[in-house]
Amino acid sequence: MYLSKRTCGLITGTSVLVMAVIAMFSYGYIFEKLIVKNNGIETFNNLKSAYGVFVAGIFGWGIIFFLDVLVACFLYFFFKDLNYKISLFSSILRILYSFGLAYASLHLLDIVPLLSGNIDNHEAVLLKLKAFELMWVKSLIIFGFHLIGLGVVLIKLKSNFNKFGYLIIFSGLCYVLLNLLKISLPLLGERIMMVELILSLPMAMAEIGLGFWLIIKGGSTPEALRKELLV
Repeated sequence: MYLSKRTCGLITGTSVLVMAVIAMFSYGYIFEKLIVKNNGIETFNNLKSAYGVFVAGIFGWGIIFFLDVLVACFLYFFFKDLNYKISLFSSILRILYSFGLAYASLHLLDIVPLLSGNIDNHEAVLLKLKAFELMWVKSLIIFGFHLIGLGVVLIKLKSNFNKFGYLIIFSGLCYVLLNLLKISLPLLGERIMMVELILSLPMAMAEIGLGFWLIIKGGSTPEALRKELLV
């Protein structure tokens, strides 16, 4: 089935925004409200009492995985006329990131049966959570390189939005550097988190801004879209 660039833009932009909302729940709420760092007993009790919420969060990660693969494919189709090779490479990186996230989510799935046991399982739960975060951090490095490639492609747009490509590149560099530091310098975890908190706004603006732009462009006329995307 053939999909026009307008349709791809609408689907991709909407998917990006939906993923942002789901991530606010699956990570932003569950990991901030229910998981207590380095406290397995309290974390176990929180997850056990909010069992349904935790399972819903895992389901959310599954939706994010599906949408991420979809977005990767549609981003390539949408931008391939600007730079075929970089668009393809960037999309492949996003797919690799998506499978890394899916693998990380399996650790969360392993926690589900542990919650039906007693408090003695708290150490195993904490280990699984740490394994999830470590794998996700590694995957986010790949995601950062995806954004850098995508930003390079965006710079080639024939509109003022091409300047937004530099923000995408900056966001990608932040993902790469911050997550490399988390792995290589774990003792500086709190300081890295402070820097990440400061940079979280431009990082979020990059992805969400791209989502809105894709929706707007998806709703534009085919002629206007063709002029902006063809080089």
